[in-house]
Amino acid sequence: MQEKYYYSYDEFKKDTQVLVNKCREYEPDILLGVARGGLTLSHMMGQALDMRNVFTINSIHYEGEIKLDT
Repeated sequence: MQEKYYYSYDEFKKDTQVLVNKCREYEPDILLGVARGGLTLSHMMGQALDMRNVFTINSIHYEGEIKLDT
């Protein structure tokens, strides 16, 4: 079993700022956060980029531990 890694909030903020800096030149129209892992990131990026066009999407490919075909 793989040991879990504790990803601290400070590390998250630092990594998010790196990503925000890379996106500034691109000037995105929207941010799309993927549920089950990306919502906090899209929220933080939206704040940093002063964007209100932050949307979400959810995709489920597992039922319990069974991988679904579609």
